[in-house]
Amino acid sequence: MEVKKSILLVYSQISGGTKRHVWEMANAWMKQGHGIVVLETYHTLARLYILLKDSQLDPVVVSLPRDERGLLHLLKSCDIGAVHYHHFLYMDDFWLELGKQLHVPFYVTLHDYYTICPLIKLMGMDGIYCKLPSAKICNTCLASKKLYFELERKMNIDDVDLWRDKWKRYLLQAAKIFVPHRDVQKRFSKVWPELKITVFENPEIVPVSLETSEVKGKRKKIRVGVIGALDEAKGAGVILGVAEKLEKGHLPVELVLFGQLLEYKKPFPHTLTVLGPYTEEKVYQQIVDEKIDYFLFPALWPETYSYTLSISIRLGIPVLGVDIGAIGGRIQEHGWGEVYPYDSSIEYICNRLIHFDYTYYACKKEKFKIENHSFPLAKDLYGIEIEKKVEMDLGKITESMLLFNKRVEYVGMQDVIASDFVVLKKWGLSWHAVGQMIMNIKWSWFFKQVCRKIYRCIKRGR
Repeated sequence: MEVKKSILLVYSQISGGTKRHVWEMANAWMKQGHGIVVLETYHTLARLYILLKDSQLDPVVVSLPRDERGLLHLLKSCDIGAVHYHHFLYMDDFWLELGKQLHVPFYVTLHDYYTICPLIKLMGMDGIYCKLPSAKICNTCLASKKLYFELERKMNIDDVDLWRDKWKRYLLQAAKIFVPHRDVQKRFSKVWPELKITVFENPEIVPVSLETSEVKGKRKKIRVGVIGALDEAKGAGVILGVAEKLEKGHLPVELVLFGQLLEYKKPFPHTLTVLGPYTEEKVYQQIVDEKIDYFLFPALWPETYSYTLSISIRLGIPVLGVDIGAIGGRIQEHGWGEVYPYDSSIEYICNRLIHFDYTYYACKKEKFKIENHSFPLAKDLYGIEIEKKVEMDLGKITESMLLFNKRVEYVGMQDVIASDFVVLKKWGLSWHAVGQMIMNIKWSWFFKQVCRKIYRCIKRGR
């Protein structure tokens, strides 16, 4: 079959906005007639998908080093014209060299700050945005997280300068580097002024037809929406602190969370309603049903885009958010609401919630729009060479894929356990290792097995 040159999209096995962007990009390029190969990596493992306009093949699992030669043979038969990386977390060095191995240029989209800080979100020891301090302060912070790196990331990080030098050398080889917002570009330029970085805002494919909400006058009880699966970095602690303050002070504000507080358990204050996980197809109607007056975005780190912010904007609902990152930037650029200092006290935030004039912004309907809702032509990103027509032997590709392990579920819990076992083997089965095992929730299944074996050994010893 004849198709345009294939594009290889590579990202780590993570969820959220990065994964969404990759698959929306894959579908857009496929509709333009390109062959698409997606690699979702986890250390030495990967899920491999091949997408073609008229046929889609079942995904398979690639395992290194066993499948290295087979994978390269398969990718060459797909006539790859460009490799596009979207995240490097949990990525073995082999995956980083695919562009070189295939003799094609590679491109990078930096969806967060992993390449300048392995903690990803630029969160300091005080739990808020660190402002990119000196290397000495960074190394102190990294040392305090050493246990976390050894267990969760399977790597040892001691020196932030060495870390950044490694990634700078790699990124300098990229044909182009993209970021989703100019706020991200600004922060990377502070660390690496020599890198040429292009702003390519995430196009948004909206799965539902929408109508903006009606403008409401101020009510006695203000209903403030919050959206997302919130951890500390996204403001879970802030939301809980604000809710407690509102309850104690009998203040006329109540919070409604479309999502969950990941690190907290019930009971929550009466001023906070947690609705649980949502789907984008249904959340718009939920928001309308809950009669939300405006939304609060309380992140403590400079987010790089935020699809959740767009949900509020499509409904014409004003927002109050932090003054850093793409959230603060997008709010101020488009006049969607107001911002407050990211390091504000709970008292200050509560005061802003009460006095935010959301009706003023709700009347400006013409500003509440997301214009960027489609991808450009692939050649606009990768050059005209990517448009070249090639003959793809589908039978040969299918035959190559049969050589791989078809059990796609293999890249999941059991692989996390198998990968983490390497760490235990390195440490030895010490009490220290067992203690770390208990701390990590991913160890629950493995821990039960170990406990059973220990119990049987003790029983036999008796």
